[in-house]
Amino acid sequence: MAKSSLFLGNLSSFEKALDRFNEQGAEFTVVSSGMTRKIVSANSKKLTYFGRKENNDYIDGAYLAPMVMREINAYVEKNGVPEIKGMPDVQQFNFDAINNVIGKSVAISSIDINSCYWNTARNLGYISEKLYWRGINGCKKKGLLVAIGCLNRLPQIDYYKGGKRVKTEYDYVTNDKYAPFYWNIIYHTYELMLKSYELFGDKFYMWLTDCVFVDTECLVQAENFFKEAGYNTKNNTINFNRYEGRRLIWYDYKAGREKGIYASKRDIKVNYELYKISKGLAF
Repeated sequence: MAKSSLFLGNLSSFEKALDRFNEQGAEFTVVSSGMTRKIVSANSKKLTYFGRKENNDYIDGAYLAPMVMREINAYVEKNGVPEIKGMPDVQQFNFDAINNVIGKSVAISSIDINSCYWNTARNLGYISEKLYWRGINGCKKKGLLVAIGCLNRLPQIDYYKGGKRVKTEYDYVTNDKYAPFYWNIIYHTYELMLKSYELFGDKFYMWLTDCVFVDTECLVQAENFFKEAGYNTKNNTINFNRYEGRRLIWYDYKAGREKGIYASKRDIKVNYELYKISKGLAF
């Protein structure tokens, strides 16, 4: 019998269907990945559920995720699965530079890369121009993030029989196929971070995921750096205020409030030196 798939609602509907299948003593599997659940019956019919409406878990633009997966499948068919270049932390701090200006009301520019991971997927050739522009023009920011994040999924497979869950496995085959694309996107961003630190030195203060914080006098140079690398940006102004224990606190002028982050033991200088060693650049 040919496989078929039906979308039947959100996770509340899934829970009701799961109870119904178990009450009937049916034999089936449940594949869980993020906010998606699939009930696969004995005849291979798939019942798909996504999100939880009452908790506002629907993600605008989540339809982009299967489109990305299809294009990754085409990439793999043509080029194979790439090796993972690294699994870095893309939140790093120049503590010496921060400590020199903290509490002094020195204006710092934050430069946010627009749709950073989505752009990186295009720049690395993982998604097509057509899909790239569909995502950008759709203005589905959360959908863009979800579509890239789904590449790092590790689906859980639960087997049910006689009204009970009898076994749980994890789909490492799927993870091994798609996760390298996710981590290479992250690693490319990591290299942008290190190159920007190399460029600005102690006028570089921190990097948070896809946003660099530099001395305001470096704003134009930093924007040009990212533009030449294939990224558009927007900027804001902050002041570093203080530490609260291990949390770094700053005032964000655009948000009109303080923000903070746990900043311990993630020193950009250490990571930069380790990076140079790994690339054979240290002497």
